[in-house]
Amino acid sequence: MLALTGPIRDTILEPLWLAYRTLLIGREKRSPVQIESAERRIKMTPDGQIASIERRVSLEAHRLIEEMMIQANVSAAETLEQKKTPLIYRVHDAPSQEKIFNLKAMGADIDIEAGYIKARAPKDGLRGAEIIFPKVSVGATENLMMAATLAKGETVLKNAAREPEIVDQGMALMAMGAKIEGLGTPEIRIQGVSALQGATHDVVPDRIETGTYMCAVGLAGGDVRLRHTRTDFLSALIAPLQSAGVEIMSEGDDVLVRRQDTKLKGVDIMTEPYPGFATDLQA
Repeated sequence: MLALTGPIRDTILEPLWLAYRTLLIGREKRSPVQIESAERRIKMTPDGQIASIERRVSLEAHRLIEEMMIQANVSAAETLEQKKTPLIYRVHDAPSQEKIFNLKAMGADIDIEAGYIKARAPKDGLRGAEIIFPKVSVGATENLMMAATLAKGETVLKNAAREPEIVDQGMALMAMGAKIEGLGTPEIRIQGVSALQGATHDVVPDRIETGTYMCAVGLAGGDVRLRHTRTDFLSALIAPLQSAGVEIMSEGDDVLVRRQDTKLKGVDIMTEPYPGFATDLQA
């Protein structure tokens, strides 16, 4: 059993690497899989089907879990046929096509026929490869890093995403026995291992939720204490908020945000890959 602690939202990727890797562990042992977090408990059968879900999981989370299950089957060297629906796998999206292409570079045999994804890994498993992302992609970096942990040889991911969630995912995989170097840089190197084991890992605080509440205080005014979060991964947001007239300060594991009667000033912001301003915060 792999225990996950910390704040988790339904529609983000943090819990999905857990679903992916725990699923592989369950497959190796041929036993049911149970994924637990502060928000939900998901039970899966040994063949990767969702048996039950306690507490609400959004449709988007279901779709993303299905995507991880497709890749889990590839790494587990088993065949999977999954019907394409808007909630499962958008095979005609460019990012999805890129993930399929990269998995093929690692030896996976993947075909799309009549709306079905057919994926099979070679009998001796996936193999390491050098992969250059044409543009920075969090999802592609997460997926390929997970697949590479059990691939044979070394995998090099170039132009990799540097988001705190990537680093956090890598630290969790390393706690489970993965060999990963370069987290937080544009080049990540993964040496494949034969197996992973369970671990306990604290999930990084949600920077998008933290930033959203900061913006809410700027709009509504008043004082808010955000517990169990931090500011170091939000410098691209905090600087313009402070320039606009919002006070932000750290106090232990909490962040204090305040705007009194100060009139907000206009500021210019441009979205960029991390450590720049996150596109999710502009909404």
